[in-house]
Amino acid sequence: MAGQSAGVAGRRVWLGVWVGVIQQIVSRPRRPIVRPSARRQPEMVLQQTMSLFGCSLAEGSPTSGHECFYTCARYARRKLAHQTCVRQLQRGRPTNGLYSKWMNYLAIRSSESRFVPVRGLNYHVHTWGDASLVSPERPPLLMLHGWMDVGASFQFVVDALAQADGFERYVLAPDWRGFGRTETPDADTYWFPDYLADLDALLDALLPLETFGAIDLLGHSMGGNVAMTYAGVRPRRIRRLVNLEGFGMPATRPQQAPKRLAQWLDELKQPQTLRDYASVAEVAERLMKNNPLLAADKAAWLAPHWSARDAQGRWKILGHPAHKRVNPVLYDVPQVLETWKLISAPLLWVEGDLTDVAKWWGTRYTKEEFHQRLSTVPGVQRATLSPSGHMLHHDQPQALALHLKGFLS
Repeated sequence: MAGQSAGVAGRRVWLGVWVGVIQQIVSRPRRPIVRPSARRQPEMVLQQTMSLFGCSLAEGSPTSGHECFYTCARYARRKLAHQTCVRQLQRGRPTNGLYSKWMNYLAIRSSESRFVPVRGLNYHVHTWGDASLVSPERPPLLMLHGWMDVGASFQFVVDALAQADGFERYVLAPDWRGFGRTETPDADTYWFPDYLADLDALLDALLPLETFGAIDLLGHSMGGNVAMTYAGVRPRRIRRLVNLEGFGMPATRPQQAPKRLAQWLDELKQPQTLRDYASVAEVAERLMKNNPLLAADKAAWLAPHWSARDAQGRWKILGHPAHKRVNPVLYDVPQVLETWKLISAPLLWVEGDLTDVAKWWGTRYTKEEFHQRLSTVPGVQRATLSPSGHMLHHDQPQALALHLKGFLS
């Protein structure tokens, strides 16, 4: 009993020490006016963090060890410093250089990078967790990003899903060919069937059917279109299917083919470029300009994943400029729908209430027309997030995670 009491007392002493250290660190940049209600803030944040990670000071708790406690203390220190920076910026005060260090989003689950040879390319894949987290009720979850995006883009919803579930899943998110850290092919045009073939090869390499069984597949935008087609072509491989605003494309007519081919030939003669930036902060500003709903801390976290510094010190977007060229092959709606009819997995469709498809296609393709197409798929659940635009996994990761929790369970 005496030993147990000493152990508890020792942990409480460490709690007091860490609270004092955190208070000193947070106040170091510029000492704020401390209101009486704020005096216990470091202790409160640390206790909230310990609760989040399931740590305990109780004797005999499996998570009462010093290592778990230190992890929580470091996370709480970052959170408090981050909050201080936010308050300083809101008040128009300097952050004394802390912005770049503390303003980034605080990731709960860290990802690891894997490189896999896929059809002659070195493919980069983000992984959260490993195969030990897989069970028949909780298969791997593969997330496919959209055009001009990267696999790291799913970090926020991966964190939110772990909090909503109360446990961690084995999650993977590749960078498509010519995006992120995946190798860029020696090509002047990108073809939709290549994405399907890359996905098939990735699953064979990382999540073979005979080992993992059917998986859960999620795709956003272009990734949603790939996921829908793949689920129809390989129905045995998909247990649950999630489409985040993968609308497809407007219907075409055969008469459009000559003009489309001529446009493609003309574009091949013109070099394609993407704008570069003087700093990673400018990249973050660009992300927020593209999506006004994107929070500053998330933009700061995404920017170095979305871009890389070149030899001249400029920051370049991690996307091959050839992606901007028009596809010479017309989008054939009847062919697409015949594939969708073969989807056997339950499907969750999610869209944002602020998404305006008229900005992309005018009157050529409406949401109403898309939902008519979607009716060809049996067993569809529909959800709308608010307020949210096209980047649902950035705008509403917590709300999206709640839908995923119910659907994937």
